[in-house]
Amino acid sequence: MYKNSPLTICMKNLSCQEQYECIRVLLESGKTNISICDHNMVNLYIDRLLKKVSANLIKCSEQAPANQQFPV
Repeated sequence: MYKNSPLTICMKNLSCQEQYECIRVLLESGKTNISICDHNMVNLYIDRLLKKVSANLIKCSEQAPANQQFPV
């Protein structure tokens, strides 16, 4: 059931290493229904990896109220 739940990730609160690990886990899991906000806080390598994840790139501050977002 948890695999079907939507997931929103904000990269602003993650270090470069945490961003990489997060994307690695997403690629391995094959999870769908993911929204990622990069806040222009990612490097070129992380940006390329994000394109491989089947995720919607969003601007989380415009997507939903602040009380509905949970940094990962």
